[in-house]
Amino acid sequence: MSAFNRRIVDGGVQYESRLLTINVGKSNATTTPIDYATDNFNWNVTSEWSDRTNELGVADGSVGVIKPATGTASLQLPDASTEIPFVFNTFSEDFFGETVTCIITDVGRKESKNGITMVDISFRKALSTSLVSLDSAGTSTTISGVSTGE
Repeated sequence: MSAFNRRIVDGGVQYESRLLTINVGKSNATTTPIDYATDNFNWNVTSEWSDRTNELGVADGSVGVIKPATGTASLQLPDASTEIPFVFNTFSEDFFGETVTCIITDVGRKESKNGITMVDISFRKALSTSLVSLDSAGTSTTISGVSTGE
């Protein structure tokens, strides 16, 4: 192994992770941007297929469609008192040269170990540039700055 291929990470240096700025708040009408370093950042573009079968049930043709992109990440909180994101909070990120808005779909439990506090999230790509947040009273708020990357 060449000396130029080796790496060392010392202390709190963030390496090979993403820094996400997530608009955090129980209501998307009143959010605060918070920066989180990520571990295990995954972005998945998948497809769904339907097969056509003949009279014997043997597939002889198929059609595939691209499903909305989804992903997961482990967020490292700056400290244990940092607010965690809520379901439906948003962030924008660059994927393959496209800036897209992602919507958080799942939020795990906050866990601390050795002084580091983490929370797992799942998210999906926004399909439209028109995201509207509804509160329990039915009041709607348009979420601005949404980009589908298309």
